[in-house]
Amino acid sequence: MLFTEQEEIESVSFAARANIASDLNTFLEVITTHPAVESLRKRLRVKSDIDDLVKLMLHLCNLTIDKRYENP
Repeated sequence: MLFTEQEEIESVSFAARANIASDLNTFLEVITTHPAVESLRKRLRVKSDIDDLVKLMLHLCNLTIDKRYENP
């Protein structure tokens, strides 16, 4: 299953919204009220979607990272 929310959550515009937060509470409010995050949270009520997300997370964690582009 593809998580269509991933593209939006990894976008420059999402990062810009999240990075303007002045503190943790503001950051959490900005990201948790975003439509892509709300959509993902709803999908994670289904076990098969949870399993698919865990597989995707494991895949992403095992990717080789180019240190030139790693976020400091």
